[in-house]
Amino acid sequence: MTKLISVCMIVKNEEAVLNRCLQSISALVDEIIVVDTGSSDATKAIALKFTNHVYDFVWINDFSAARNEALKYATGRFILTLDADEYMDEANLSLLRDSLSKVEPRTDTLYQLKVVNYKGRNQPTTEEPIFRVFANYSNISYVRPIHEQPKTHSSPTTKVVPLPVKIYHSGYTEDVIKSKNKHERNMNIFSEMQKHSQLGPYDHCMIGRQLIMMDLHEEALEHLQKALKLGNKKEVWYKHNLISMLEVYLSTNKAIDAFIFMEKHFTQYLHYPDIRGLYAMVLERLGFWSLAKKEYEEAYKIAENQIKTKKEDVFVSGDLSFRIPTWNLAIMNENEQNYNPTIDYLAKLLIANKSDLESIGKFIEIASLNEKPEIIIQILEKLIQADSEITSNAIVGKLSISLNKLELARHYCDDKLLSGLYNPSEQLRYALIISNVTLFQSVLNKLTSELILQDPMVKRLIALGILIWEVKEWSSLIESDVLLSRFTSQLLNEDVPEHSDEAEEMACMIISELYSLQQWDPYETTLSHYETPKVINYLANFFLASHQSKTALQYYQHLLDHDAMYANSYANLAFYKYSQKETSEALVLWEKAINLDPSRKKLYIQYYEACQDPIKKQMMKKRLLDIEPQYSAIRLLK
Repeated sequence: MTKLISVCMIVKNEEAVLNRCLQSISALVDEIIVVDTGSSDATKAIALKFTNHVYDFVWINDFSAARNEALKYATGRFILTLDADEYMDEANLSLLRDSLSKVEPRTDTLYQLKVVNYKGRNQPTTEEPIFRVFANYSNISYVRPIHEQPKTHSSPTTKVVPLPVKIYHSGYTEDVIKSKNKHERNMNIFSEMQKHSQLGPYDHCMIGRQLIMMDLHEEALEHLQKALKLGNKKEVWYKHNLISMLEVYLSTNKAIDAFIFMEKHFTQYLHYPDIRGLYAMVLERLGFWSLAKKEYEEAYKIAENQIKTKKEDVFVSGDLSFRIPTWNLAIMNENEQNYNPTIDYLAKLLIANKSDLESIGKFIEIASLNEKPEIIIQILEKLIQADSEITSNAIVGKLSISLNKLELARHYCDDKLLSGLYNPSEQLRYALIISNVTLFQSVLNKLTSELILQDPMVKRLIALGILIWEVKEWSSLIESDVLLSRFTSQLLNEDVPEHSDEAEEMACMIISELYSLQQWDPYETTLSHYETPKVINYLANFFLASHQSKTALQYYQHLLDHDAMYANSYANLAFYKYSQKETSEALVLWEKAINLDPSRKKLYIQYYEACQDPIKKQMMKKRLLDIEPQYSAIRLLK
């Protein structure tokens, strides 16, 4: 029987992920080719469990050369290229086989698959169409030393065929990038290309995106702008270049630049839900809360309709087209204290992706405000199989600990705490949550001095344990953190506390932790030593963000009575009043926040949007334009 699909891979030191990859594909592909570029771990041994086609290739700083070496050994009708940190599920592989079995291999055709990138906790996944499948002909080979692409060399034009098939990629998580020095490796290759004048528009786009991952946003923008100027708008990568530029503006708090950029490049694409959602995000960053919410709602309707009709039509990402508006509508309703819609949006996110850690955590946080723990447990089982699946169970357990949810932590963690699923800081926090000093001591006994020295969270949890149980013997464990050690010692010995900025910041952190842990006696004791404007402002805002509005309002009133409100506190209280339809009071508070901190441009726009008095609106607009004339480009202010 003729082989349909040959999988071609290049690998190096991939023992941590290769087994997952090969296990996911082995039953549904006809041939696996693995080219190793110099592994020093068990990579080759793992590969040999799945295929006899394992070959060595000396790495020459050129991904295309290695890819083409793998193509030499393939005998299937079609090539599928994968990386070791990728995997596929049975449904997508079956769909790929079915699609390819119905077509004849062509020398002028490249097939696009969707690569779903997981970027780590609290970061949304992204989707990107990439050429991963093509006919096994000698005229199709890879070009470019990095971010290599297959090219049809003998055809004047290339036919691009998108397939609704997904590959899952975990190599962009921060830990993976750091462990493999991907940034350094990739930038070295780009540097060599630049020496030989080999950089084109696409290369500048890829360099820009690499620099974004390195948090070098200004340098990234320079390359992205070159790509924008020199690139072909019809190329697939050009769209991603536009999105990357927008990402830089938003990441560097340049909301006005983001708005101007969107107005210039994206207005014709607002019918796409992902772009509509990004437009709403820009409006929200500027301060147009109500307008942003309407745009998120419109983006959500478009995305939901596409899901119902199974007709995806997006600019770059189907995942983002649904997640951006849904997540932000959940958060906006939370901030407005509309908790039922918040829960509904979060539930829809979890139905779409039960591994969405951010949504699981927020669901637990909001549901805990009004629901009993046993009800939350039942709902989580229905949504993400939190009891019946090991991975979901561990995720919910870890999040329950991080959120200090006593009953949920007991349910998900109690019999598994020391199984290896939970790290030392999670074990210590669990002991604090259930107020078990014996368990806390047991976990401490297993910790090495090196781990304590390297982990600031462990030291902080030990300090909390010292304050809660008054165990002075533990003080020696946190001596390496001079500030934390002195802070804890002064409280424990009832010395006169230090009131430096650093000490008050420490007090803010410790007091809020004690409150969350419901350790009322040490909470009251610590607070009594640090009732300063800085600490009280912090706590007022902390309580408001934690949905303890009654307590927050008491703290705000105390600050107002003593004329000790900070600009940030005025701004947060103003928004709270606005969300409660107390607009007149909100406007007064916004104005006070602006007077204290005129640089916070978002506050001017929040005031402008909420105010119904045309004269006051224009006065506030003038104040904004006086400090930032660039805002005159915002048509919504006219």
